Amino acid sequence: MPILRRGLVLIILLVASFAIGLQHFVHTVQVSYHSAPPEIIWPAKDETGIVVATGGGRRVTTGLSLLENHHGSRLLISGTGKGVSIDDIIALIPSESDHPEQLLHLMGCCVDLGQAATNTRGNAIEAKDWANKHGYHHLLLVTADFHLPRSLIHFRSAMPEIEIIPYAVPSFELDHSNSLTTRWWANPATIALIAKEYAKYLISQVA
Repeated sequence: MPILRRGLVLIILLVASFAIGLQHFVHTVQVSYHSAPPEIIWPAKDETGIVVATGGGRRVTTGLSLLENHHGSRLLISGTGKGVSIDDIIALIPSESDHPEQLLHLMGCCVDLGQAATNTRGNAIEAKDWANKHGYHHLLLVTADFHLPRSLIHFRSAMPEIEIIPYAVPSFELDHSNSLTTRWWANPATIALIAKEYAKYLISQVA
């Protein structure tokens, strides 16, 4: 019985530690990318590439907007999967996007699709090869806010010689300014999503 009791206490402590860490993780993401995102010192356009880790149309349109505003010379959409075409990506662009004609032009001239990556580590490797091919010294990394901490670990590990500049796409799940969004801890689906990402983040720190 004492062994079972100690085991139960250990499990409770582990769960409590994970819950406290998860809350801190969410708070850090919200403060960093919702309350007052840090100002970016934009490097030279010709030395900078933009990388979008696939996962939604908002990431793609954000990357295209950065490209349109001359914050990079080319855009890599990493992890699209084999068989995905530029036309498939164009279908993700909302019809109400600003300057849709310009965005479509950029898709034709200055966007590359990375089809090999199947996870975040793969995104980093794919981006490294692409950055080396184009001689970039800086990469703007565009992904969801809660995905950025783990992405930065992999990208900076894969290419320590290249400056990785995070650019968050605020998620609806963690955006309290959105009146349609409930508190993240009140939605079981959101808890599962963020907890899974936090667990992957912890593993990435030691892997």
